[in-house]
Amino acid sequence: MLYLLEVTYPPENRDEIMKRRMDWEFPEGVAVHERLLVIGQHKMVVIADVPDVKALIEMTGPYTDLAVINFSPVARWEDVKEDVKKEIGV
Repeated sequence: MLYLLEVTYPPENRDEIMKRRMDWEFPEGVAVHERLLVIGQHKMVVIADVPDVKALIEMTGPYTDLAVINFSPVARWEDVKEDVKKEIGV
């Protein structure tokens, strides 16, 4: 399933977050589409296909002591466009 992960951290945790990120690898089976650093907001964003809950936990676990991690299932616009058109009567 495709997920959007937002990792938000206080400024004082920035250096440790970045150090961990340098050596850390995504779990096997996770296909990362995008990794973004939100400039000036102490936030990282990841868009990834995650095969199961175990992989999602492995992805977030190393950072839970330093950051708040929100993750949401998402859908590609191209995959839902026709359903949206039907829903709104277009």
